[in-house]
Amino acid sequence: MSKKLRLFIAGLPVIFTACQYTPSATTTPNSPVVASQLTSYSWQYQPPNQTDSVRVSFEPQGALYIQTPCNNQSGAWKLQDSKQITTTDLASTMKACSPEKMQLERWSAQLLSKQQLQYQISGNTEMPVLTLTNQQGQQYQFTGTLKPEVKYQGQAETVFFEVAPQTEACNGQQQCLRVKEIRYDTNGLKQPSQGQWHTLNQPIEGYQHDPKVSKIIRVKQYKTVQGNDVFLYDMTVEQRLITP
Repeated sequence: MSKKLRLFIAGLPVIFTACQYTPSATTTPNSPVVASQLTSYSWQYQPPNQTDSVRVSFEPQGALYIQTPCNNQSGAWKLQDSKQITTTDLASTMKACSPEKMQLERWSAQLLSKQQLQYQISGNTEMPVLTLTNQQGQQYQFTGTLKPEVKYQGQAETVFFEVAPQTEACNGQQQCLRVKEIRYDTNGLKQPSQGQWHTLNQPIEGYQHDPKVSKIIRVKQYKTVQGNDVFLYDMTVEQRLITP
């Protein structure tokens, strides 16, 4: 028998927009390219001795998105000058989490809600570091990861996959996922006509497979300049526990 559980995720959608910035080999702090580089990366801060982290995205049109271990936050930002960022008040989702996770959420709100921050980007394009300094002189360092829209030079297509508990051997000795595409209408209702089960010959980046659980997940699909597919895990929409 199987016991079906639905998992509903409360959160703000994080929508990244591609920009035309092409990173150079190195970055000089506060050089003219810094503003473009600021929006080309998502920036992660992990406090010392903690496994949880906060991820911040500065969008070219001025939106500010923050992912915390608990709630997602959003607001707006702009460059005050070549060294300073100003931010607006933040809105937030309202999930209840553990005290440890909510503490990190409060920290991100204190740092980034309606603030004036000095910023500096250093390092190279593979591992850039963003240093934010608040008005009290406290400094926090964020590591950068190139946004997929910039890396793959295009927008993603959103797809939904049902993932089977069992994997299948492919590409030699590698175990690959068995998936079936699921479609929803504009009201979020699952469509009766579904795709066929097939073996996915490449991994879904960021997805953690559990052979005891059948899931429906939302995935971002990108095309590389060579025409290959790249899949990035976005969220779990539904899951079903497999019991004896």
